Amino acid sequence: MLRDLAANTSYTPALFDTVAILSCFRNCENMISIAAVEEVSYRQSRLCRLLGNPVAFTVISLLASGKDLSTGEIARATGRSVSRTSNILGALRLAEVVRYETEGRHARYRLKHPREIRRILDARSGFVKTTSVAPR
Repeated sequence: MLRDLAANTSYTPALFDTVAILSCFRNCENMISIAAVEEVSYRQSRLCRLLGNPVAFTVISLLASGKDLSTGEIARATGRSVSRTSNILGALRLAEVVRYETEGRHARYRLKHPREIRRILDARSGFVKTTSVAPR
């Protein structure tokens, strides 16, 4: 369409520029829409990857009980070092699974969306139960 306008002898620069700008906006809308879908897919895959990590899964399961726990308490419960637990909690914070509040120098963690996380854990458990091979 832009080439047709340029080839036309009655072409006016203002019309050509307007069409070019509108065409650009249309492409930007498509790119924004694609980027939004890619962002959602990325966040979903990141959450699945975290739930696939046995330590992260254990941390999420502990916090699903509804208690606010410190990094040290979570480390003791999982049998991991405080450093490793802190790294896992950082990844869970980035994925917006947990939040924390500080009390002096210590942070206490809890699930950011407890109801939704419990539903995910229940669905995962149900899936594993229904797809597991029965012992013979």
